Amino acid sequence: MSDRKLVGASEADARKVVLILGNRKQTLTVVRTLRRSGWKPLVGFKTSNERNGHVCWSRDAAGTWPHTDWDSDEQLFAEELIRLAHERPDLAAIYPIDEEAILQVRRVKDALPPSVSVVLANEESLRLGFDKQLMHETCTQIGMPVAEYRVGIGSGELQRHALELGFPCIVKPLDSAELVFGTKAAILRGESDLQRLLKNGSFESQRLMIQRLVNSPRYNIYFAAKDGKLLAAVNVLILETDRADGTGFAVSVVTMDPPQQLREDCENLVRHSNYTGLGCGQWLTTPGKLERTFLELNPRLGGNFRITERAGVPLSLIGLQLALGHEVEFSGGPWSYLRGVRFAWSTGALAGCRYEWKRGTISNWQAISTFSRAIWNGLRAHVHATWQLRDPVPTLVEIGDSIGRLFTPSAARMTPNVIPTPVDSSGNG
Repeated sequence: MSDRKLVGASEADARKVVLILGNRKQTLTVVRTLRRSGWKPLVGFKTSNERNGHVCWSRDAAGTWPHTDWDSDEQLFAEELIRLAHERPDLAAIYPIDEEAILQVRRVKDALPPSVSVVLANEESLRLGFDKQLMHETCTQIGMPVAEYRVGIGSGELQRHALELGFPCIVKPLDSAELVFGTKAAILRGESDLQRLLKNGSFESQRLMIQRLVNSPRYNIYFAAKDGKLLAAVNVLILETDRADGTGFAVSVVTMDPPQQLREDCENLVRHSNYTGLGCGQWLTTPGKLERTFLELNPRLGGNFRITERAGVPLSLIGLQLALGHEVEFSGGPWSYLRGVRFAWSTGALAGCRYEWKRGTISNWQAISTFSRAIWNGLRAHVHATWQLRDPVPTLVEIGDSIGRLFTPSAARMTPNVIPTPVDSSGNG
């Protein structure tokens, strides 16, 4: 592992608060890492949602900020965020985690005071990451292989393009912030799947990408870059997801050497988009073979990026330092990290097993096998998505929620450090 000089919050620095937006499993890693480095993570949560997630329960959350749900009133949320930024002199940065939060912060960033930084990729990379058609066209231009695809709107174009490409094919929304049929992607293995989709789906106005399915192992490269130069990167192999067909979210991954072509692809994509910030690139490739296919680029922290921190690359802190304009010093090259680190998201694996079994996608014996594998993967993992012995409550809340919503705290009981809106202009809290 190379040495990297990363600057934490010094005692003399009065602006040590970082507002975290987006209550996801990877949010917990950001909160813990920043708190360990001397920052004060302020966790935002939606006041309209009784189930505000598990992150607010973390002992490393310095406080919470209740805000309007942007899904119901974007303008009111924007006003609250701008007011908070102007009224808290101790606020150093705003750190959006998921795509929804990134889009909201992106809308208002120009109205924020100059003293408040935002942890976002540069605008060119955001445009590239949020539009799959532009993403694939760009990759083709720079010589990166992509599977044959079509773009269409509504059931008529979906049917026509699927029949043109042939089966199996995969359907996904062009906008990466959207879902299609309630999931990230849907695989059509034959015309019967297509007809069932057309019968049950509601997507007449949704822009879709229909793409030839490539059956190869999936690699994720989590990275940080500045001005088109790769600073740090960690390559992981996806061993298993929460869906029987291999789509969905990864629940078991391991760090390993990046295939040379993927290494070159990542560096070329970063250079071409003059990338600055954090990102996650995905490829499909077979080890030992020349074939590979670009899948997508996400201009944010990946859902399982906690594995990078265990591998010696604290991407969450690197992202903040880039936003603050600090230099990230390193030696040994950007691909210096620990190989063979295993990661598990056990609650996701068990929930996926239950979902597929209830749908009838897997048999009773397959469900038992999947359940057993989830337990085994959890036992041998070096790091887990949310579990940490010194901070166990968030994971327990997550487990309780997944097995019956046993924990349904009101917003006011989420943590003892709830900060009212609007915030006291003194900056205390």
